Amino acid sequence: MQEICDTENARIASGADFSHVRSIAARRIDPAFEVRVQDVHWPCGGQSLVQTGARCTVELLIDEPTGQAAHYTVAGERGARSTVGRLNFVAPMTSLDMQWSRGQVRSIVCMFDPVSLGLLDSAFWDWRGVNPLAALDLRNDRLETTMGWLYQELRQPSFASQLQITTMLTMLALETQRHFGARPPDIGAGMGMGKLSARQLAVVKDLIEQALPDGVPLQALAAACGLPSRELPAMFRNTVGVTLRSFVASAHIAKAKLLLSDSRLLIKQVAGRSGFESASAFTAAFRKATGMRPQQYRESSGMLAAQPESSGE
Repeated sequence: MQEICDTENARIASGADFSHVRSIAARRIDPAFEVRVQDVHWPCGGQSLVQTGARCTVELLIDEPTGQAAHYTVAGERGARSTVGRLNFVAPMTSLDMQWSRGQVRSIVCMFDPVSLGLLDSAFWDWRGVNPLAALDLRNDRLETTMGWLYQELRQPSFASQLQITTMLTMLALETQRHFGARPPDIGAGMGMGKLSARQLAVVKDLIEQALPDGVPLQALAAACGLPSRELPAMFRNTVGVTLRSFVASAHIAKAKLLLSDSRLLIKQVAGRSGFESASAFTAAFRKATGMRPQQYRESSGMLAAQPESSGE
């Protein structure tokens, strides 16, 4: 909700009479999102029109900065004003008349497009019913927790950080939709029979395939379907006839088969890129699934001449 140059993101309208100092402590940019930790210092109070672009904006105030903390209020209909709280959401294509006091603030700001994240189509993300003032100072533990995770990930990136951030943003996007709007009629079709709808099943399969080799948490898969984590495995099995764990294992093997077609890759490289902890674990799983060792699969498929087992298997 601070000044941002990208026209897809939120920005303070040009021509406003204000000045401030902003520093970016951490930042991650992707075609589908921008996430950043920022410190803003306002030397004096001011007022301006804040306009969001095509992306959703979620902001979490991290902690009280050293010195005086800035405070924000937003004008609504008939001159009413609402205080900007610790956790705030602004829908796409929204204009806010905002005032701020002298002081400083640290926050993590997430700007994302759910469709570009691969989450269903644009019809699912209808924000027209969101009251801009009601979306400020949210009380939602899931959103606040996820924003806290994002803050930690930006400050101390972990292994596969980009995937971690994308997964958290997926959870964030789906939780904001759940918080503000009802699900489309077909998102839960089939739930009465204990099965996933066609759309839910497609979402689960797509997320699993996109997340290889690192995997996607069960919580994120369930959130993408609008289901509790404890219900998804049983509903998945009722729908496709195999367990979710077996499907994920099959996806890893399918990925490995594709990688084995590249003769430049050693077996240990194929193992790592298809999600296995070691070449030996990969060989055991591949043999159980196909009846052949990875090297034998390569040879029987005519992919390359026989290579020695020391290639990493």
